[in-house]
Amino acid sequence: MSDILITSEYFGKFSPEARELLCKAGHRVIDNPYGHKALTPEEIIPYAAKADAMICDLERINKDVIDAAKKLKIISRRGVGVDSVDVDYAAEKNIAVARTLGVVEPPVADLSWRIFSTFREKLAC
Repeated sequence: MSDILITSEYFGKFSPEARELLCKAGHRVIDNPYGHKALTPEEIIPYAAKADAMICDLERINKDVIDAAKKLKIISRRGVGVDSVDVDYAAEKNIAVARTLGVVEPPVADLSWRIFSTFREKLAC
């Protein structure tokens, strides 16, 4: 059983399914202790020591957070980038960093196309 710290302000906000899957798989979920609020590194650190894994959004997962998380094996970033995570330092500590590819690309492309289609006549040179 792994302890999974959720720092994400949006994880589980709209649906409990992902959290339920983690629990059914035998993991202990440590919910964002501040509810649906983006956390600062200082707010994450007191909870990081228990974490084997961390699910975050845009929270800064810096050297201090990583050092506080002695058991940490993976940081999973909800989103396409990892610029809020100190990836190099995580690698030095043998901590994997993952992200959710393929989640936002289709809706962003669709929205872009709809906007372009709506305004294409106005954009024509």
